[in-house]
Amino acid sequence: MLIRLVLLLAFTSPAAADEPLTARYSYARNSDFFATGATLAISTDSDNNVDTFVMPNSVQVGVNEVPTGAVLQQALLYWGGTVLDFGDCDTTQVSTIDDDVSLAVPGGPGFVNVVADDCYCAGGENTNYDLQACRADVTTEANGAITGVWSVGDFEAFLDNGSTHNASFAIVLIYGAPDLPQRRITIYDGVQTMRLNSLTFTLDQLEVDDPPNGDLTWYVLEGDEGGSDTEEVRVSGFPNGGDLQLSDPDNPPNNPMNRTINTTVPPQVGVTGVDIDAFDISGALAAGDTAVEVTYTADSDKWWPVFNIVGVNIFFAAFQTASSHTWELLLDSDNDGVPSVGDTVRFDVELTNEGTGGATVELDVDLDPSVEDWALVTDGGGTDDSTAGALRVVDIDVPAGSTVTVSYDIDISAQAEGSTVAHQAQYFAEPDGVGGILVAPDLVIGDPIGDDDDAGDDDDASDDDDILPDDDDASDDDDDDTGSTPRRRGCGCDASGGTGLFGLLVLGLRRRR
Repeated sequence: MLIRLVLLLAFTSPAAADEPLTARYSYARNSDFFATGATLAISTDSDNNVDTFVMPNSVQVGVNEVPTGAVLQQALLYWGGTVLDFGDCDTTQVSTIDDDVSLAVPGGPGFVNVVADDCYCAGGENTNYDLQACRADVTTEANGAITGVWSVGDFEAFLDNGSTHNASFAIVLIYGAPDLPQRRITIYDGVQTMRLNSLTFTLDQLEVDDPPNGDLTWYVLEGDEGGSDTEEVRVSGFPNGGDLQLSDPDNPPNNPMNRTINTTVPPQVGVTGVDIDAFDISGALAAGDTAVEVTYTADSDKWWPVFNIVGVNIFFAAFQTASSHTWELLLDSDNDGVPSVGDTVRFDVELTNEGTGGATVELDVDLDPSVEDWALVTDGGGTDDSTAGALRVVDIDVPAGSTVTVSYDIDISAQAEGSTVAHQAQYFAEPDGVGGILVAPDLVIGDPIGDDDDAGDDDDASDDDDILPDDDDASDDDDDDTGSTPRRRGCGCDASGGTGLFGLLVLGLRRRR
């Protein structure tokens, strides 16, 4: 089954136009994340209410915050604060949301304008102001930068010395590194008014790693200084994990939203109008847990969560590195060593799981229009669900550390003479939701051995849409050393180019378009 990200909301008095925090991004990778930020407004008198902008303002991501050799995969910029009321976010009225700011990245040329991909609004249970939160993908602007100084300015918020007025920004960095564990990272964002209510997130269809490890980071607008017995954040693992009430020396268990940023060194306290805090949630988890639940509870203090990020180490299948899609000339009817009319070519799709968890895979191959006759040879232990024009095998079980092969033969017909046969195998693995494409090298009908454009060249392509592509493709043109007519071979691989067959089961099923 697909991974389901379920958002459960429980309100006693919902705001009129709040945007519920919803799962916007979810990754299953050898990755991790780091989030931090800064206020964009301060108080210049003794009432602790914001009355003056401090822009641009900056935050530094230190070299100790990410592992050595970390590579940026995605950077997200958030900014939020109070804006003049426009009828509790009434879309028929003129919006006061500011959907662009200026950003300077570490090592960059200076400030550039950034326009939001999405903006959200909350009525805020107030007739004087609304709350806005915006997000922009700034991966391109970051140009690979992670550590260093990030600065934001030109945010037009509404500040009038109100007790809940605020303006701030946060930066979220998703990065990869060779030694990172496999994690499920999910980012929920929006903007919601929290007052006398609760908000619960459930991330399920997991298999928590052994030993269990997880983290949670939130970005909240206007964390009040005062606390209460019922303001809290709790994390629970299911079915075997425990219940953990989050706190640290700067965030009391009954007052976690108290104007702190604990992701900077040193942690900041008394930060007007914003909370950005990270916590280790491993204590709530048990190895093998299949779900993690996070619950925010507010009392009379009012605050607005903008994002909630959960990262959990998981058992996870990984196919992107060593899986391949190859072909070889199986039957050379005229003994000319060239794929030509009357010959039979075998394609092998090898699904190699280098991850820590097993998977059930669905495999689809759209056959080239020039293919008239073909046969599924090896189903990899799955179920054949093919049609005349498309190969489809479902329910292929691929345990961790194993390779399963699906093979099919095509007969080269007269209509294919002089053409190029191009095949892509698309796979989707559950329960982790990882998919990718394995591209076989072009099969050129009539292409002589040794031609510079032959099917064995290293010009294949592959992709995995849940993990960054690997460029270490390989292919093989080795001749058969038996002394018989050499076989033509081609390899479309994610990395290794290996072609070892796995338990061929000849079904003898031949299809004609």
